[in-house]
Amino acid sequence: MDATPAKKRDGIWSMLWQQTPQRDAFPKPDAEPTDGCDECTRLRKLRRAARKEHDGSTATDCNIRIRLHADGHGRRES
Repeated sequence: MDATPAKKRDGIWSMLWQQTPQRDAFPKPDAEPTDGCDECTRLRKLRRAARKEHDGSTATDCNIRIRLHADGHGRRES
């Protein structure tokens, strides 16, 4: 039997669970930037750099910003 207090054991498991990456079963494809747009190009480069650093949060933020920015180009992505 483990003599470690339950509170300490639960804290360790909680930390491990929080560090486990959660995957979306149906992730959206990357947003398509508009060619010739400086803002789209900047966000595309930032997304690529974020992926190289395994920073999924920033990559996702870039996709959202590209999708929202696409409204200014007269098109809307789903």
